[in-house]
Amino acid sequence: MQPSPIIIYGAARSGTTYLTYLLNMHPDIFITDEARLFNWVYRSLVDLPQHENLVRHHRDEFVSHLRTRYPDLIREFYQQLRPTVQYWGDKNPHYAAPAVQGCLNTIEQLFPGTRFINIIRDGRDVVTSGLRGKWTDFDSVHEMWTTHLDIGCKFGRALPATQYFEMRYERLVRDDLAMAHRLFEFLQIPIAKPVIEFCMQQMKKRTPYCSPSRDIQDGATGSDWAKVLTPAQQLRSLELIGDRLAAFGYETADSLRQLQQDLKKVL
Repeated sequence: MQPSPIIIYGAARSGTTYLTYLLNMHPDIFITDEARLFNWVYRSLVDLPQHENLVRHHRDEFVSHLRTRYPDLIREFYQQLRPTVQYWGDKNPHYAAPAVQGCLNTIEQLFPGTRFINIIRDGRDVVTSGLRGKWTDFDSVHEMWTTHLDIGCKFGRALPATQYFEMRYERLVRDDLAMAHRLFEFLQIPIAKPVIEFCMQQMKKRTPYCSPSRDIQDGATGSDWAKVLTPAQQLRSLELIGDRLAAFGYETADSLRQLQQDLKKVL
């Protein structure tokens, strides 16, 4: 089993589940679906209760001991789960959440050489999908996208190119097989026939891998943001995430301004 994991993250509802299915089609890869064990590891290293008599209670010594033991412990856990698999890791969108900011750094410290995959999706579609799912607060789902985006990209872009792969959901579902080839080149793992067959099948007929989901049979790249949100909500949405949409190329400053003007006319 490889000494360092493969970690998939990105804002929730950005395609992390689909990406995990794609990678797990490879017979030598096993990515757990939100085991979140690295969240627990991170919290155990930074959230152990403080005490005024720190020396007597040996907190620092215990944290140091945990850091030493965790890598082998985690690898052994995955080895037990899938004894025949060479490559392993976990998918969890919230490794880039503000509540555990520093978790990604901790993974890299414990497992030097970890390969991180950050999948990015148009925030409007993330928001719409989130509101269809567990998020009920309008502003909080927008904040989820922006914070995960900021934390995840800042962390990843500081890594060597051999450790960080930033991909767009839209490009993945536009040509699954081409993106899969790029992804496996980054991982330095020969692509396998089951992966190719999976991509070809998905390009013919899509399978929803996360619920609740919109109808994707007419195309996985479509957006229902303008259908689900009222004009007033759309305008508020652009106020909350418009700068990121422009920064990541989903809109330009001019197109964003025009879109806002058009919405104001409707109102």
